[in-house]
Amino acid sequence: MNENITTSQVSGIVPNDYEGIESRYTQLSELPSPSYSRLVKAMRYGRWHVLKGLKAEYAADVGHIQRLRKELEMMMRLSHPGIAQVYGMGRHSDNPEVDMDAFIVMEWVDGMTLDEWLATPTSQKLRRRVAK
Repeated sequence: MNENITTSQVSGIVPNDYEGIESRYTQLSELPSPSYSRLVKAMRYGRWHVLKGLKAEYAADVGHIQRLRKELEMMMRLSHPGIAQVYGMGRHSDNPEVDMDAFIVMEWVDGMTLDEWLATPTSQKLRRRVAK
């Protein structure tokens, strides 16, 4: 059987990839991260995601691995329009195109960082109004 096709009990044969919608991560690009985390923007199933893992120098440290898992546990319990949705955990063994042993798969939210927003005239006016 073609490796790009799986069987379905409902309809028979179902392709894993459709035109423009791939089951593997593509278009990977590194995002800036000043901490121990490594952030990668990636496309999968036609949607953008953020993959959050550990930088190489922390990848073997048990404490950092436990923090990443704890972050996943806490974020999976949160549901709010102002918080990026977390979909689960990914592993390099299942996703060889991603160069991280383990990573959190999160929703990509298009926009600007808090630092960028704080530098805008709009935020400065709002902060002055709140401070009064």
